[in-house]
Amino acid sequence: MTKEQWAENTAKLFYQIFSCDYDEKFLKKLLSGGGGNSALGSTLYHTLGSFVHSRISKTSIEAFDEIGFSYTLKDNVVRISKANIKSRWTLFSNNAKGAEKRRLAGKEFHFDHNPPTKMLLHQISTEVKKVNDMTISFAEKISKLKNFMLTGQTLDLITVEQDDERTKADRKKLLTAEERDEILQDVWYDLIIE
Repeated sequence: MTKEQWAENTAKLFYQIFSCDYDEKFLKKLLSGGGGNSALGSTLYHTLGSFVHSRISKTSIEAFDEIGFSYTLKDNVVRISKANIKSRWTLFSNNAKGAEKRRLAGKEFHFDHNPPTKMLLHQISTEVKKVNDMTISFAEKISKLKNFMLTGQTLDLITVEQDDERTKADRKKLLTAEERDEILQDVWYDLIIE
């Protein structure tokens, strides 16, 4: 399936879920859990991976240069090989919390969904209500929702320190992607992992 087809199917699924009215207690239960660990968050996480757009911060690129991690940069697009990530996996993966503990474990970078999946679910719910209020066909509603979902979230490769900054801010209030970008004040490049 193409990314457009994945996005359309995901839009149909979440349209069906959010076009119904739920008791607040029931909806809260569906959305409960840390990060993307709610029932709906997990579903969204597994479908988004097929079409979510990836980015990398300039700060991460500078850190790549410092540690000698191989990448190419051309026309605002950074390319990294999957094999290179796999061979240096500890730089990207560890369950420790906080930048200091992650660094001690060898982790330098973090793949972060922006906005967090929980915020995206709230945004999708709002978007479904918007399209439902429009006097357009079901296919047009799904098309609008699909277009929102194609751009609603990015997967950002950031440093562990940048992730700490976002995480601390998220604890105070569930932030949008734009608000989280404002916190970092960084330059973003498209990221392709091949």
